[in-house]
Amino acid sequence: MNIRIGSSLLLLFVLSGCADTTTWLTNDGALRFDALVGPDAGPKVYNDFVAPIIDPNLPSSVAADFSKIDPTTGSPDAPCLLTPQFGAAFPDNWLRPRFRWSSLPAGRVVELRLSADNQQRDLQVITAETEWTMPKDLWLALQAHSAGQPLTLSIRQGSLLNGQLSGVSKAVSGPLTILPVSVDGALVYWSTTSSSLYGFSIGDEGSSLVVQPSNVKQRSLTCVGCHSGTPDGKYAVVGSNAWSLALTRIDASDGAQLGDAAPFLSAAAKARIETRIIGLSTTSAAHWTAGDRVVIAETDDSNNLGLNGQLVWFDLEAASAGRASGVLARNGDQRQASSPHWSHDGKTIVYTSTQDPRHGTPHATNGDIYTIPYNDRAGGQARPLPGASDPQRNEYYPSFSPDDKWVAFNAANDDKSYSNPNAEVYIIPSSGGTPTRLKANDGPSCAPFSSPGIANSFPKWAPFASTIGNYSYYFLTFSSTRFGSNSQIFVAPIVVHQDEVSTTVTTYPALHLWNQGSEANHTPIWEKLRIPIVK
Repeated sequence: MNIRIGSSLLLLFVLSGCADTTTWLTNDGALRFDALVGPDAGPKVYNDFVAPIIDPNLPSSVAADFSKIDPTTGSPDAPCLLTPQFGAAFPDNWLRPRFRWSSLPAGRVVELRLSADNQQRDLQVITAETEWTMPKDLWLALQAHSAGQPLTLSIRQGSLLNGQLSGVSKAVSGPLTILPVSVDGALVYWSTTSSSLYGFSIGDEGSSLVVQPSNVKQRSLTCVGCHSGTPDGKYAVVGSNAWSLALTRIDASDGAQLGDAAPFLSAAAKARIETRIIGLSTTSAAHWTAGDRVVIAETDDSNNLGLNGQLVWFDLEAASAGRASGVLARNGDQRQASSPHWSHDGKTIVYTSTQDPRHGTPHATNGDIYTIPYNDRAGGQARPLPGASDPQRNEYYPSFSPDDKWVAFNAANDDKSYSNPNAEVYIIPSSGGTPTRLKANDGPSCAPFSSPGIANSFPKWAPFASTIGNYSYYFLTFSSTRFGSNSQIFVAPIVVHQDEVSTTVTTYPALHLWNQGSEANHTPIWEKLRIPIVK
């Protein structure tokens, strides 16, 4: 490990050979990758930003007029950039960015500028609208050529009257980063507007209906929600209107139909999952093979069998009722359990210990994050997760990272959980420690909303983590009401640097997924799911 003295840049690694790549992390969390050098390296400077992009109803001279004015001077009334926020970081195969800012007074026009160290000139965009989406070919070129390069975005506005530009504001600016990793999988979320599941694969520019109640063939439903994905990417485990579970096909390949029932679901298991009052559920890749397909769920009632507020396992292939379900022991925890999440190695369940789960939705009173061993369906000693079991806070909705090294959870200073406006998202090592509050909780400092107050809720990890040198890249999805009363789906990038001395967590502002519908979208999951292709 080498340090560049007198600089804010830290050398991560050097790949030796005929061409070298050097990677640096700046002190604001942005990543920089020096261009390849050597006989086979090719050019270090690109010409992806050519002519200014100007609204067709604006005079072409306005770009040159903006360029004549010093961006460090002018009035302090630049537009408020809403998304992407300054400091945002994109995976290198992400949806092309849509820039959106606050409304403009009549007669005002906006200049966006994007610069990169390895681009010959700035990208200049002039528009009278309140949003602009980068053309796909330009985004692909920027991903290919400027990933890891310091990018700087600026925005300012001016008055345009009779073709004359005046009253130009001082520009506000900040960094953007294209991360050196790609993402995969699909996001599936619950539309509370239609009581159906919608989703999209990474890179889709729209969303599609994944499953609606009428699709579900296992039983008659009027609502699907509180869902999780199965590790094979073929099914969603959904909570129904009767607070029971159903497995519904979401992969239409191999001649299957959306909504098909799971052929491996036995009659005994079907009876169990349809007669319990069950809320949130979870599965693990370590226990999803023929002969060992298990779902763990919270239950608020079990036909008066004394299982109120327990964690129950369901063997989906059980041949008899006596082998179809059972309780996971939580020794030492006398409270009720809700919102379980199963580690990917199948060894541990993390959950919310609470006084009043109510299906894990309206309230998690005095919630704390606990863990228990799976222990071949026996459970065991329940232990509070240090750093996520503060008796003065309400902590709930935990989930394991894809490598089981981290736990994400919600925390608030009141006793509401479902759609709590005061909820914020944290991560913590799965062994406990000091929780890290994500920058993704916060909207732009210039916006009229802030957290707590925008319902950052229900964090779920992407199904993969990428590692380069000592750096690991993670992504979380969650819902938030920061853009209005309807919740929307967002993504939070996280970079963890770990060596023999210390662990440093760098978090970034949230990425808004503009390809989702405008409905109230909630409880997202990110899984290796094979959903219908968005056309």
